[in-house]
Amino acid sequence: MLPGSAFGPGAEGFFRVSFITSPERLREAATRAGRVLKKLVAQAGGDDTRAGRRPEPSAGMARA
Repeated sequence: MLPGSAFGPGAEGFFRVSFITSPERLREAATRAGRVLKKLVAQAGGDDTRAGRRPEPSAGMARA
């Protein structure tokens, strides 16, 4: 994991995660992360997908 600032001032406030493993392990990690995020969203009382909104795509970076 790297801070976005390592990629220039336009990436400040983001972080970048790099995965170097098999596609099967990445798929399993994504499935598990999805379960955790779904629980967190439910606990926070918000679920944008129920309201018909989709998350905006990012260019491979997530806001910190």
